[in-house]
Formats: sequence, structure tokens, C-alpha cells
Amino acid sequence: MSTIDFRPYEGFIFDMDGTIIQTDHIWNQVVRDFLFEANIRAFTEQDTQFLESLSGMGMYVAAKAVKYHFALSHTPENMADRKMALANEYFRKGVDFIPGFENFHRQLREAGIPSGIGTNATPENLEPLKESMQFHKFFGQH
Repeated sequence: MSTIDFRPYEGFIFDMDGTIIQTDHIWNQVVRDFLFEANIRAFTEQDTQFLESLSGMGMYVAAKAVKYHFALSHTPENMADRKMALANEYFRKGVDFIPGFENFHRQLREAGIPSGIGTNATPENLEPLKESMQFHKFFGQH
């Protein structure tokens, strides 16, 4: 029996990153991995604060900001491509659902409320996550 009154709702569309799966730590690590590859291995307090400010930025905007902050010669496009490749390595290993998501979604299903997933992730990032997180169990094949 559902403990939440879903009657006012006809359906739910969930955002993926940070809403149903925990990915902030991966994106933070990806930036640090990229900088390590660019031979930047020590961070000032200002660098650390800057890196924390990237959370929620789009891939290209964040790459451009990192390029200028660390005076890198890479193009933002090349940086974004490399960050995507690094992220995919982590995504293939799997990530965790946000605590409570699986229980909430079970209650949705029990109440007969349809749900879907929305994301601005690229297909290259989405595919390994679809498999490792078994999204089809929650959202079917769409």
C-alpha cells in the first residue's frame, strides 16, 4: 500500500543526474582526472572553490571555464570530449541511486502512476548508465 497520496498526479518525469542517480562525485572526479592528465596536480584553495562552483554547469560551459581558470591550451570542445570519455569509464562501473528513489518509484508503480526519465546527457553517457542502472526496470525501454 502506498504511503504517499499520488491522486493529484497523472505522471512523473524524473531528471537523471542528481535527481535519481548520484553523479556529482563522478563529474568532480572527471575534472580532476582531466587536470591530472594536463599535469595540474596540486590545487590552491581558490582552485578548489572554483572546481566546486562547476556543479550544475553544462559540459561546454564548464570546459571553457576550466580552460581559462587553469590557462590550458586545450579547446573547450576537446576538453568536453575527453571529460565525456572519462565519465563513461565511471558510468560503466555504475553509480548509486539517490537514497529513497527506488522506494518512491515502487510506490508510484503500486499506485499505477506512469513515469519517465528526462536528461540532457549525451547518448554516449546515457548508454552505459542505462545498462549499469537497469533503467528499463523503472522506465521500460524509453
